[in-house]
Amino acid sequence: MSFLASIYLWLLPITFIPIIFHFLKKRNYIDIKFSATRFLFDMKEESLKRINLINILLLIIRTLIILFLILMISKPVYNYSNRNISDGSDNMVLLLVDDSYSNYNFISEHLESVIKKIQKTYDDNTTIYIRGFSGKDYVKNQIIKDLAPYNNIKGMYGNYELSSKLLYFNDDIDSYLNKDIFIISDFSKNIIENSDNIDFRSWNVFLYDHDILNHTIILKDLDINENIISNNTIITISIDAENIVNSQYNDVEISLFSNDIKVSENIINFNKKEIKRLEFQTSFPDKGTYNCYFIINDYKYYFNLNVDIEKNVALVYSDIEDIKFVKNALSAFNDLYENLTIEEFISNNILNTNKKFNTILKFGTKDLNNNVIANLLLKSSNLIIIPTDDFNIGNLSNYFNNINNYEISPITPKNTTMLSTGYKTNNVLSEIFKNNKKSIKINKHFDLKPSKNTLLYINNRYSFLDQYVSSYNNLYLLTIPLDIDSSTLPLSGSFIPFLNYLIKFNDFDYYSYVDDYLEVNNLYNEKPLLHTYNNIDFNYTPGYFKTNNLYFKEPGFHKIYLNDKVIIDKSVNISENELKNNKLSKDKLNEYFNAPTFISSNDDLSEILRSIITGIHLWKFLLYLIIILLIIEMYISNIYLYRNND
Repeated sequence: MSFLASIYLWLLPITFIPIIFHFLKKRNYIDIKFSATRFLFDMKEESLKRINLINILLLIIRTLIILFLILMISKPVYNYSNRNISDGSDNMVLLLVDDSYSNYNFISEHLESVIKKIQKTYDDNTTIYIRGFSGKDYVKNQIIKDLAPYNNIKGMYGNYELSSKLLYFNDDIDSYLNKDIFIISDFSKNIIENSDNIDFRSWNVFLYDHDILNHTIILKDLDINENIISNNTIITISIDAENIVNSQYNDVEISLFSNDIKVSENIINFNKKEIKRLEFQTSFPDKGTYNCYFIINDYKYYFNLNVDIEKNVALVYSDIEDIKFVKNALSAFNDLYENLTIEEFISNNILNTNKKFNTILKFGTKDLNNNVIANLLLKSSNLIIIPTDDFNIGNLSNYFNNINNYEISPITPKNTTMLSTGYKTNNVLSEIFKNNKKSIKINKHFDLKPSKNTLLYINNRYSFLDQYVSSYNNLYLLTIPLDIDSSTLPLSGSFIPFLNYLIKFNDFDYYSYVDDYLEVNNLYNEKPLLHTYNNIDFNYTPGYFKTNNLYFKEPGFHKIYLNDKVIIDKSVNISENELKNNKLSKDKLNEYFNAPTFISSNDDLSEILRSIITGIHLWKFLLYLIIILLIIEMYISNIYLYRNND
């Protein structure tokens, strides 16, 4: 127990005043002798004893009244949390608010009430900070009584984790007697999944948990069944709809929009926590980029579709025979769709042109030095390496992670082997090869070992197609020369769709996620750019991108314009981690936060905080005791004794 006004305890000797008066009064008694004393001896001895007992009782009561009065004005506080008691100036409160998207509705609808209850708990002079998981400071080094409205605290769209940086302050905070930290979150697993180890031992940790969801049905795993998307051709778009709660829903409408026009819809019934694979069929009247989205209630799932976008393709070779089958296949495709511009370059003559290409097919690897690779990657975001008589990865590992830089030798199998889609799922490639994959025979290949980047396999032992992706470039690495001596692939019905898949890589980049970034080419960074999304315009001056990265901070359709021409067209969605609340277990939280105090949104927050932070103030109870003692004293001294005197 502690006393907030302990200075008044110096008044405790006053409690002895009734005792002193009692003994002084006793000493002042005078013996008077009466002529007739016989009447005094008639008084019963029991009455004398009773009066003495009552006087002692009154003495005790009056002493207790004074004692309790002094204790009351000293403001005793019982605190079972072993906190240091102060007037508030030595207290600091840090509110860490999870401002990621999973807490969006909670922040907008409930956070203000929670903060007000916390504010009322502490003394007026308490120092408060409010900081988001995003690192944004909403309130910084402010006295809690002056805490302004909380309108500036808003939920973000990103996916944020706890970080030790959140406990970094420019001010000296070690001098505070009590440092309380409130972590307000839904405590999904991702908040500590990749976080660094934070030391909370100097803090009194309070975890405020809630179960407010933004959405009960979410969408994920978009897939386009058709490899080639052409205008006026019906395509099937598939997507998973997941009911993430233990409730049943009937007649739920899920609609597909293209350029803000509804083109398809499904009416679905959902059981508890059910996942359904949905299919939508539609077509597109013209060539170009279409901004599409699914909508269910107030939740939108964005994606882009490119329909027969014109592409310029470069074929870089040393021997004209190496490109014969690829050139013929692309020409046949172009005769049908008329969306390819094909240019040929002997060896490294491509380095002499200032043109940029959607795709570069590089035949042969002998000259893949650092300078050649760097220039090819600058001229195209999609590079395809096709071996001929050689296979030398060269310096590709300097630009793409996970490429094994070792000498790769050719293999001529004793028996012809078969091409397979192997054990890595790729729906588009599986669809391309499913009808004739067994008929594709391989007579020659290079012994590139499979890895997590492998998309196609040779008898599940060797890699045929690997894909490597950097921030700005895509690389396809083949291990079979595209000629009929090496395999029957150029003669198969899968050859043209397969080449189209490789060339149209960017067409299958349907969307990105909030907080993903896009590398901005240096050439673009040197000129004014216009960034539009959700009917908002941002102008980027030359040199704006200090790291050459453009970060997407909100979901929606993002376009980057250069001289009124769209150079980047991206759809951005919210991460699935922020849509589904996979909560951390209480044991995990207890371990990570070093035995915190758990508070749920269903608890009486004010009462819990009063008992833990401010303790139990005993002055009220002492006041009640004083009143009771005064009543007893009045009764005994004024009523009881008066009756007996009569």
